[in-house]
Amino acid sequence: MQNKKPEKRKVTYMFKGGPGTYGKGGKQAVADDFIEIPQNANIPTLPYTTSISIYHRKRKPKFNYNNTLNILLVICVILIIALKFFLDSYFTTVHEKNFEDLISKLCFAFIASYIFYNIVTKTNDKLKKREAYAVICGLNDSIITQSSSVQKYLLKGAGKDDNTNLLKMSKEDFKTLCSEVDLNAIPNGHQTNIANLIVHNGVNRIKFFADKIFTYMPFLESELIHQINQILNSKFSIFIIVIPYKQVPNLKEFSLELLEFFELINQLESYNNKLKKKYLKNNYEKKIL
Repeated sequence: MQNKKPEKRKVTYMFKGGPGTYGKGGKQAVADDFIEIPQNANIPTLPYTTSISIYHRKRKPKFNYNNTLNILLVICVILIIALKFFLDSYFTTVHEKNFEDLISKLCFAFIASYIFYNIVTKTNDKLKKREAYAVICGLNDSIITQSSSVQKYLLKGAGKDDNTNLLKMSKEDFKTLCSEVDLNAIPNGHQTNIANLIVHNGVNRIKFFADKIFTYMPFLESELIHQINQILNSKFSIFIIVIPYKQVPNLKEFSLELLEFFELINQLESYNNKLKKKYLKNNYEKKIL
């Protein structure tokens, strides 16, 4: 009986480590930084990470525009009262009267502009922003819901209970859970496997709702932009496309990236609750199916 020779596998190792210098005196690559993919895998586009620069503006003493306008309003009111009731006798000549009249008109013009700014412009801007956040907060909720789908499929693939709290697990326990995920398993009621469900019903839907949020760019808080960008540029979001093509059908190499992803979603949920309190105090929830 002849011994069968072991079949040779042709594989490609894709490096998912962050940008920087590796080797002696630099970063050290570990086994989980490499994803084993069959050489004949037809991946549409290979993801890669680039370094991201963040520019910090040097903080200057805070200039409060609204307080300045309020102070000028008080000065104008005091000047008008003083000119009309207390200092009127000091202006006797024609030139002095003209000067008094000019100051009064300027003060009245500023008061009229101030009233117009507060009643029309400022109130209208606040109304538009509240209307925008009625949609934005709903889109944030959709991102959070889709991340729950990622968690649900992850637990289904590992054969765990749906109520398992992933964020309370230690890194080692979470890595063990990820190594138990069967990406090829097809859950009941679905026509595709866990890998494609995580990609298409989870992360791709998150990207879809994030793009919808950015259409409201003039109204977005800087912190919200920062948090959404963190989620979209997380390693898990970038490298998710290779999951259906992995040689070993589990998520062991993605344990740290998944934990970071769920933590970012948790931060977004906390911040979204703050936005609701700030902009949607008198709103009620209306679900659109």
